[in-house]
Amino acid sequence: MYSITRNVFFIPSYAIGAKEMEKIDKLFNIFKKSGVFDLIDDVYSKEYHKGGRPLIDRHKLIVLIAYAYAFRHTSLRNMETFCKFDLRAINIMDGAIPSHTSIGKFYNEFIVPNRDSLFSKITDAIRDECNIDFNTAFLDGSKFEADANKYKFVWKPTKYHQKLSDKIRIILSKYELVEMFLKLESYRLLLLQTKSQNLII
Repeated sequence: MYSITRNVFFIPSYAIGAKEMEKIDKLFNIFKKSGVFDLIDDVYSKEYHKGGRPLIDRHKLIVLIAYAYAFRHTSLRNMETFCKFDLRAINIMDGAIPSHTSIGKFYNEFIVPNRDSLFSKITDAIRDECNIDFNTAFLDGSKFEADANKYKFVWKPTKYHQKLSDKIRIILSKYELVEMFLKLESYRLLLLQTKSQNLII
């Protein structure tokens, strides 16, 4: 009896849905409008390729890092695995798979020193793109989570606020700022009372 062995090759398809591709394009547009890509070009403008493996596209890499953080892939090795197996990450990087050392090097060389500038640029771009109003402030101590559902909304007890207010009063008394604090505290209590009355009505 003869057995014939055949090698079967599967050509993987990296195509993803139109909705996911639209999200990725929107993310790239936000980074482009924010000026982050220009900042990357300024920082690495004097660098030249010394040979060896081709350089990873840093524009795509910073988008990938942001996207990986959104899905809780926060370690460098998790990001590398994310690039290998997640179709969205493969599309972001156009099939290139950066090693965890390449990601870490970029992270330490560019993201850490420029973190304040990056945060402000990206926040401003998101505000402009999504028309978010930053004038809203939450004063009631409620807890909001990125993946919250109806069971995760938590009201902190008033004891917590009272203890916190006492601690703040003690600290501010050292710097003679108690009067300002009392005005702010009375304003906060007034807001809470009006909010509770509106809820009752």
